[in-house]
Amino acid sequence: MNTIADHLTGRSSIILILLALSLCCLGSENKKSGAQADNGPEKLIYMCEDIPPSNYLEHGELKGISVEMLRLVWKQMGVPSQTIKIVPWARGYHTVQSQSNCVLFSMTRTRERERLFKWVGPIFTVKNVLMGRTDKILKIDTIDAAKKLRIGTIKDDVLEKYLLQSGFLPDKIDGVAAMEQNFDKLRAGRIDCIAHTEQTLRQYIRNNKLDQDGFRVFFVLSDSPNYYAFSRETPDTLIQQFQKALEQLADEHHALLERYGLSP
Repeated sequence: MNTIADHLTGRSSIILILLALSLCCLGSENKKSGAQADNGPEKLIYMCEDIPPSNYLEHGELKGISVEMLRLVWKQMGVPSQTIKIVPWARGYHTVQSQSNCVLFSMTRTRERERLFKWVGPIFTVKNVLMGRTDKILKIDTIDAAKKLRIGTIKDDVLEKYLLQSGFLPDKIDGVAAMEQNFDKLRAGRIDCIAHTEQTLRQYIRNNKLDQDGFRVFFVLSDSPNYYAFSRETPDTLIQQFQKALEQLADEHHALLERYGLSP
């Protein structure tokens, strides 16, 4: 015969089991919430290079269309403004591939890079060109005609890789860490052209008060959309949050494109 004590003991066991299960579920949810927090916008490392008009320093202040757009996206997501590190492109490119929770911008999205990163954008589209000195006579009708020239690039930039893949000899490509070095070499006659976006080159000329008539575009290589590139391990849900916030800011985005002279 079951006694009252046996009955109570049985009920107590069931209650204890249910309580234990509840605590396990609560712990699991807390861990899940903690993991999501660890991967939130505030936990990301944001990096860019100093290259106008995307991102650049002016009187010690970080500006540029990609910087302004990112700050608007943070605000749209309810996230306070985050620190942005300025790094050489080659270092940032290596970091965003080798470390988690990193963002590098702005990056041209190509077929070769597609699986290396996760993407938010596009931010803007640029025209990739070969620019040289106006006082030099250069006939560049095709990309093959440019292969005999000495071309300055940014080390590990998409255009450096594009030129090498297009058959340019490595000894004709002069990769450097900063645009200033390219212009110094161009003016000194050590390279014939610089390969970069026309918008960046022209803004560099303006910002540094160089003679705008002293440089011209000799050849257009391609058009390229630029994005925010996230570490491959970034959760898809976070990428979707960034993309949604960017798309919700269509009017502000268009106004920035107009102001920076980057409208389609």
